[in-house]
Amino acid sequence: MGFASILALAAASSADCMVIGFNYGVKGVRIGRASNLFMAFICFAGTFLSILAGRCVGRFFSSAWGANLGGILFAVLGLFMLTSALFPKKNPPRPHYNQHPEIVDKDGSNVIELRESILIGLLLCLNNVGIGIGGGISGLPLFSAPIACALFAFLFTGIGNRLGDRIDNPHLAKWLEILSAVLILFLGMQSLLVGLL
Repeated sequence: MGFASILALAAASSADCMVIGFNYGVKGVRIGRASNLFMAFICFAGTFLSILAGRCVGRFFSSAWGANLGGILFAVLGLFMLTSALFPKKNPPRPHYNQHPEIVDKDGSNVIELRESILIGLLLCLNNVGIGIGGGISGLPLFSAPIACALFAFLFTGIGNRLGDRIDNPHLAKWLEILSAVLILFLGMQSLLVGLL
C-alpha cells in the first residue's frame, strides 16, 4: 500500500474515535489528553499485533493472493460497517458505550480518566483488528501503519470531543460512520484490483 492509502486507512479506522469523542462531547463528558494518549497507544498496540498476525497468515499465500484476500476482508468489513451505519438496530438489547458515556464514566465526574480510558481504548481497538489482519495479509507496513492509526485516533478523538462540546448535531456522527465504511470498502476494492492486475 502507498502512503496515501495508509493515511486513508488510518483515517477510516479512526473515524469511530471521532464519533465517540463527538458523542461524549455532546453529553458534556470531556476526554482528557492523557486518557486520549493512552487510548491511542492501545490503538497502536492492537493494530501492530493484528498486522503481525495478518503477515503470518499472508506467508501461506502469494503476493497476488494476499492482496486479493486482504481486499476481500476490507470489502466485507466495509460492507458490514456501512450496513450497521445505515440500518442501526432500533432497540439494542443493552446500552452502548458509544452513546452512553455513563457506562464508562463510573464516578460521574464527566471526565474520562486514565483508568476509564482503558475500556474505551480496548473497544475502539477491536475495529482495528480486522483491518490490521486484512492489511497485514495484503502487505501493510508493520510500523508506519500502526503509528498513523494511533496518530489519527489521538487527533480524531480530541477533535470530535471539542466539536461535540460546541455542535449538538447527532447526524454528524452518523455521516462520519458512513464515510469511514465507504473508505474501507474503497480500499478493499483497490486492493482486489491490485491483486487481479
